[in-house]
Amino acid sequence: REFGDGLGGPPEKALQHGNENGAVWIPAECDVSIRPGWFYHANEDTKVKSPEVLWDLWLKSVGRNANLILNVPPDRTGRIHPRDSAVLAEFGRLRMAKMAHNLVQKTSSKRTTIEVILKNTTELQVIKLQENIKDGQFIKAFSVKIWDENTQKWQEIHQGTTIGYRRILELPQAVRTNRLRVEVLSSRKKGKGKISNVEVYGPVLSK
Repeated sequence: REFGDGLGGPPEKALQHGNENGAVWIPAECDVSIRPGWFYHANEDTKVKSPEVLWDLWLKSVGRNANLILNVPPDRTGRIHPRDSAVLAEFGRLRMAKMAHNLVQKTSSKRTTIEVILKNTTELQVIKLQENIKDGQFIKAFSVKIWDENTQKWQEIHQGTTIGYRRILELPQAVRTNRLRVEVLSSRKKGKGKISNVEVYGPVLSK
């Protein structure tokens, strides 16, 4: 349904959770401040969010198909405080380090199951998935499995819900393998919901 302004606007539930059967695709927004509040206060210079906290927020917003709107308030001179700048720079380096080395080439098969074979058995750190959203967002559930060389069986390491334009997973513990399988478990419409891209990030291997 369409909503209007004021009292005719969408209810809180629709704003927080959306409508999977809506007519248009609108990405969610995550508004958060780098400090405890939205404005600069000198007594909060030691309370700026750490690079690790910003990375976690980035995973929970950008990594879950949303837009991260990070508030960085200027100080009383109209400039960004050095502490905020330093944290942002370190966060940038942290994010680049986490996703510096893609172990696979970009896939474009647009299938419901994609298996990736790596050149070597290596440690997996971050996995990036993308859905073909040209005609909309359809995937409702998916699983990620790795090939266990010891048991010679597939082992599920993650099961999630939506993918959308971008879903980024940081594995909670070190996982080593040379094969990865991503499978769509459920979609809103039969025949819809195709994976368009799988990227796997791990440590840079010495030549």
